[in-house]
Amino acid sequence: MKPLCLAATGCIFLLLLALSPVSIASGQSRDRNRDPSISPPDVPNSAASTVEVPSALRAPAATGSEIESGSERLPIIATASMPAPSGSFNIRVNVTNHSDRSTLGAQEIRAIIIDCQRAFSRQSLTIDQVFNVQPPPAGTAFVAVGNDPDDVGPAVLTFTGFGAGLSARFNLDPDTWDDPDFGATREQMAGCNVEVVFAGALRGDGQMQVLANGSVRASIRQRFPSVTLIP
Repeated sequence: MKPLCLAATGCIFLLLLALSPVSIASGQSRDRNRDPSISPPDVPNSAASTVEVPSALRAPAATGSEIESGSERLPIIATASMPAPSGSFNIRVNVTNHSDRSTLGAQEIRAIIIDCQRAFSRQSLTIDQVFNVQPPPAGTAFVAVGNDPDDVGPAVLTFTGFGAGLSARFNLDPDTWDDPDFGATREQMAGCNVEVVFAGALRGDGQMQVLANGSVRASIRQRFPSVTLIP
């Protein structure tokens, strides 16, 4: 059946509209990190299993002791974690203050910086947005960098009332430099460096790794003041 047209240009427009796979009316982002309706929070990405995480970014499951043997025996003064499955697009990070294990004792977290230059198998990710921020109980949280979708680079959050034993949570939208709607998985966050600044002199950092149980975690170890390890 031939289409009914008032003019040749009208026929062309109707044909293009019928063949177009994209809805003109929608005009919405397809970034799965920001749109839970496209990917439910904990539905793994079927393509995630094809992403090769460097062996250096994989770690064994955490043990009961938070001070591990070997060269990594510095106190773990905070953790940044995401549960399994590693293929989820829901990049919701839980940060817990463990500064009571430091050589300086308990201190409040003042700022968190997440730099993903070495993530995505070292191809690099930018943090385009930080959202759904849940501050620690009775505390406050402020997104200093990443408070709108146009931001790129590391995420920076500042806090008050973030004492030892407390946790804060927030979502990240990690994308590539070439694709602002990339939609990274938790597994592809391996390699992100998490830096924590405390209210006193205490400082620490750690790299996100994929654990054997499918979760992703950064163990933030004390870097300053320096710790003298006894062999």
